[in-house]
Amino acid sequence: MTRATTLIASLLLIGACSSGSDTSAPAETSAPATTTTEAPADDTTTTAAETTTSVADTASPFDDTWFDENPYTLVVPDAAASGEPLPLVILLHGYGANKEIQLGYFGLEPLAKDRGFLLAVPDGDTNALSQQYWNATDACCSGGDGSGEPDHVAMLRALIGDVSQLHAVDPDRVYFIGHSNGGFMSYRMACDASDLVAAVVSLAGATWADPAKCSPESAISVLQIHGTADETILYDGGTILGSAYPSAADTVRQWAGLNSCGEPTDPIVYDDSTLDLEATIDAADTAVYGVPGCPDGVDVELWTINGGSHIPSFTPDFAAGAIDFLLAHTKVRP
Repeated sequence: MTRATTLIASLLLIGACSSGSDTSAPAETSAPATTTTEAPADDTTTTAAETTTSVADTASPFDDTWFDENPYTLVVPDAAASGEPLPLVILLHGYGANKEIQLGYFGLEPLAKDRGFLLAVPDGDTNALSQQYWNATDACCSGGDGSGEPDHVAMLRALIGDVSQLHAVDPDRVYFIGHSNGGFMSYRMACDASDLVAAVVSLAGATWADPAKCSPESAISVLQIHGTADETILYDGGTILGSAYPSAADTVRQWAGLNSCGEPTDPIVYDDSTLDLEATIDAADTAVYGVPGCPDGVDVELWTINGGSHIPSFTPDFAAGAIDFLLAHTKVRP
C-alpha cells in the first residue's frame, strides 16, 4: 500500500472515529478480535504468516484457537535471530480503520527492521456498523464496564504473551502507540496494565475524563501528540454521546499527577523547542511541552501540532520521534 493510498483510506475510515460534540456513535458488539503471526523462515524482517501458539495465561479467553483465527501482523527484525530480548511496540488503529491501514500510515515497519524492535499490529473488534474499534473508555469507544463488551485489556495482555512465546521480548521495554481510538486504548493499557507497559504514545487520543478510573500500579512515560485543528477529537476536549474526554493538556496533566511529576497547578512547560511533523505546514509546526520534576526514567510530554488535523500528513520526523521517545524508556517499577 502506498502512502497516498493509505492516507485516502485513513480519511475514509479513521475520520469517522468520533466527534468533539455530542453525536451518534455506533453501538458496540462483543466479537473477539486480535492476531498472531510468525515470520516466514526466508524473511524474518517482514510481516508473516499465521501460526498457532498457546498463551501462558490459560485462564485467558484468548487461547491458541482464537489467535489462529484472528492473526495479528508481526514485523520481525534480523536482530531477533540472536535470541537476545528485544523491545516490543504494539500499534493500535483508529476507529473504523484496521491493522494494514495503521501500519502503512504510521510508517513504523522500516524503523522496526532498522532499529531492531518487534512490531505487533492487531485488529480490534467489529461493531454493529461493521467498524473495527477498541473498547477503551466511555468516550471512545465504549464504557469498558458493560456486560458483553470485549475485554481488550485482556486481549492485548494475551497478545504480549503470545509474541513472547514466538520471540524473546524484553519485559521492561513493552510499548503502545495508537491513533485516535487506538490512542485512547494505549492510555487504557497504561492505566490497567502498568505492570507490563513502559511507555505509550497517543496521536489524537485522550485518557479517561474521570481520573478515578485510572489507577496504574507504577509510573508510565507518556507522549501526547495532537493537532490544534483536529475536528474529530478536539484538542481542547469535548464529549461523545454525552461522555466527556479531556483536552490534550489535561490528559498530560492527569498523567503528570499519576506519575508524581511537577507542580500540581500547571505542570506543562514549553521547553523552547519545535519539531517539523506536518508536511503540509511550514517547518517547526510542532511545539514541545514537558513536565518538570518527574521521577528518574519517567517523562510526560505534549507535542502540539499547530494547525494539525485529526489525520496529519506526516514528515519522516513523526515516526522517528515517536519511536525515539518509546525506546528511550525502560519500565520503572515500584
